[in-house]
Amino acid sequence: MHRGEQVAVKSRASLPARDLSGLIPYLRWLAPLIVVIAYLLLVLFQPPLLQGARAAVFDFYVSQQPRPYDPNLPVRIVDIDDESLVRLGQWPWPRTRTARLISALRDAGAKVIVFDVVFADPDRTSLSRLLPDLAADFAASNIKFDAKKIVNPPDNDLILAKTVADGKVVTGFAFLGARNETVPASKSTILTDGGDAGQHLMRFSGALKTLDIIEDVAAGNGAFSAVPDPDGVVRMMPLAYNYKGAIYPSLAVEALRVYSGASSIKLMVSHANSAWKFLAGGGVQKILIGDYSVPTDAQGRIRLYDSASKVSRYLPAWEVLAGETDPDELAGAIVFIGASAMGLSDIRATPLDRAVAGVEVHAQIAEQILTGNYLLRSVWGERAELALFLLFSVMISLASWRKRTGLASIYLVAGEAILIGGSIAAFKYQSQLIDPVLPGIGLLAVLGMVVSVGFVGAVAERRRVRSAFNRYLAPAAIDRLVSNPGQLRLGGEMRTMTFMFSDIRGFTSISERMEPEELTGFINNFLTPMTNAILATGGTIDKYMGDCIMAFWNAPLDDPDHAANACRAALLMLKALDELNAELNAMMPGSSLAIGIGINSGPCCVGNLGSEYRFDYSVLGNDVNIASRLEGQSKAYSLTALVGENARALAPQFAMLELDQIIVKGKTAPVTVWGLLGDESTRASPDFMALAETHSQMLSCYRAQDWDAAARLCGGLGTSEIATRLGLADFYQLYAERIASYAASPPGADWDGVYVALSK
Repeated sequence: MHRGEQVAVKSRASLPARDLSGLIPYLRWLAPLIVVIAYLLLVLFQPPLLQGARAAVFDFYVSQQPRPYDPNLPVRIVDIDDESLVRLGQWPWPRTRTARLISALRDAGAKVIVFDVVFADPDRTSLSRLLPDLAADFAASNIKFDAKKIVNPPDNDLILAKTVADGKVVTGFAFLGARNETVPASKSTILTDGGDAGQHLMRFSGALKTLDIIEDVAAGNGAFSAVPDPDGVVRMMPLAYNYKGAIYPSLAVEALRVYSGASSIKLMVSHANSAWKFLAGGGVQKILIGDYSVPTDAQGRIRLYDSASKVSRYLPAWEVLAGETDPDELAGAIVFIGASAMGLSDIRATPLDRAVAGVEVHAQIAEQILTGNYLLRSVWGERAELALFLLFSVMISLASWRKRTGLASIYLVAGEAILIGGSIAAFKYQSQLIDPVLPGIGLLAVLGMVVSVGFVGAVAERRRVRSAFNRYLAPAAIDRLVSNPGQLRLGGEMRTMTFMFSDIRGFTSISERMEPEELTGFINNFLTPMTNAILATGGTIDKYMGDCIMAFWNAPLDDPDHAANACRAALLMLKALDELNAELNAMMPGSSLAIGIGINSGPCCVGNLGSEYRFDYSVLGNDVNIASRLEGQSKAYSLTALVGENARALAPQFAMLELDQIIVKGKTAPVTVWGLLGDESTRASPDFMALAETHSQMLSCYRAQDWDAAARLCGGLGTSEIATRLGLADFYQLYAERIASYAASPPGADWDGVYVALSK
């Protein structure tokens, strides 16, 4: 067979065009990037499930460390409770009774009186409204009643208005989702600093307000609308609202304004540029109420730092009207009037209580402003969450990419510990709310994604390795390679390896006598046992070239005994050939096959070269070419297996005889050629040892140009029983003819004994 001057035969492994392994390098960085994008989208859209999980964590913190309640704070609640309704009648009470309640509170020293109640409709119990209706009803019943005798009947709303006008009463109103044209009165001057605050505040379409006659004379007017979270718990309270383009204060803010004697409220809005807004945030930053500076979120809301409901906050309305309240409880206080009676439907859920009077939320907000005790969820905290998430995502990804899953898990645990520990510490010592939920889930997702990609990549790698080598390696070797793909280095590397070329002698004449189908079956029947012999010794089938096999050892798996294994493979191939010839002779008497084998060892470049979808696992080097030339010379020396000097040095335990020193075609340096004749047991036999000694003497005489001695020794060797048994008779006949030729025509004194091969 023809082979080029530089042998670089290759084993090609074509992968499916859509093999997932080609996507793994992209998925490795794309997977965590997807998690990061999902994280940012969750931060942007804040789905209810995320809000609920975060709220549950923050509620737990508050439950473990509630806001301390100081009973000496000047905030009290006059409660329209169930007992007050029993004693004083159903709600709504006559406005005269409400006026009496205001007067009683003033007499007890209350500084500001705040109504968490809307007086939206005229009092139906006023005599001025009752008398016309009573006169008509009495007349219909033939009851004599002269309404004209009651001069200037009192109007309860007017009475309440006159009482409110006496000072420091804050009325309340509610915003509605349904649109109407009601416009509450604004009692305070709203200032803004830094930009348009209205665009950030909560908006409503309608309002329910107190009667003008009462609202107009009040010292303040504030909204008490609370928007609970999706789970129904009130955690955030707006301190200002946007209604029809105007800004209105909340009930608690208006109460604090009147309490502090301030005439205005100022909303501080971030006016930073867009880059700084990313770090510091935009929107409302804080609200100034007199001397009180209240930090808010971007929408002008304050987070309720719940102290839990306290009985000492409450004074039943009936006690106040009965004069049974200790004046010290009310002196200098902001008094919120609201209802806890179940039938009045003003019950709210807070982080620590599932059923409290709505008025208590406003009272607690006022307490927080008075004490400056806030729960803060700053923009800096949110940016720290993102930075921590990104940092540990990178660390986890890098560790996973390097197949250090254990280290990636350590990074995950460290990140989660810092998140949770930092969140707890921030709350405990700074009242800062750091979310451990989203970053924690994000880090879990990053690890899950990169590990999943790694798993998919490992599966794809195993599949790729099996696909690439299942025709070239034994199953056991493939299993070793699959279990540790790192043994398969992509690209080229220098290794010392052993190479084998095997060919059928006279294949051309054989093929000419066969039909294509017969020839295919013949080749397969021959190559299968030859291949099995190579694979059984850990060899790799590099390529089939018609009837020729190229194989090598010590790649892709390490094989420290590569030369010895190649020799064992050659002996197994000879044994398999004997069995094939026996079968062939039974079918075609007188027919037999002969093969040539060339083995050599040496350094070469081996590796995968090509694309991800089609690559060549190739060997390239001078000693590869020599192995090919040795196989070609096996016919010239009438021996089956020729071994190069490098391979013989690595496997000296086999029965080998030095055959010659030759310069193979295409080379300039001589190569010592050895004939492989048997295994270790053959080498140790007395007959072979004697043969080897005599053979060595013959070669020495030959190279010393002692032709007579060389001819005598060669003749004796050629007729020996062991030479015949080992198939050396033709070889010694070759030497006998060569010696006779040199004896007749000596090569000269400068002859070095090297034979120049004229054919491959």
